[in-house]
Amino acid sequence: MNKDTTITRHFNTLLEGVLGMKIDLSYNEKDALDDIKAMDRYSDLKVTEVFADEAGQLWYIVNVISENLNLLHKYSPFAGALCDSPFAVYKRLNDKLLFITHVKKNREGRRVIAQNGLVAGPA
Repeated sequence: MNKDTTITRHFNTLLEGVLGMKIDLSYNEKDALDDIKAMDRYSDLKVTEVFADEAGQLWYIVNVISENLNLLHKYSPFAGALCDSPFAVYKRLNDKLLFITHVKKNREGRRVIAQNGLVAGPA
C-alpha cells in the first residue's frame, strides 16, 4: 500500500467483508470459504479489524497475540507468498491509516511496531 489510506467501510468479520464487497470466489469458492473460516481456529492469531478502502480493496488486521503485533493484509483469494521485503508501517488515526516508514522484518522491527501500537503491512 505504502500510502495514506481512507477507510470507507467497516465489517464485523472477514467473511462479512468478502460477501459485502462481492469478491469473486468462483475459482474455488469452497477453498476460499474454508480458508476464511480456518482463521477463527488459530489460537495465536486474531482478526481484529476488517475494512474496505477508497479503491474498493478489502483489508484486514491480524493481531499476533504473543507479540501484540498488528499485521495488515489485503484480502486476495487463492494468493499467498512469503516475502522478506520490509514492513510498511502505518499509524491509525480515526478512519485513516497513515503511512510512516518501512521497517525490517526482524525481531527488533517487530518489537518497535508492537510497542508503539502501529500496524505493519506489505511493502
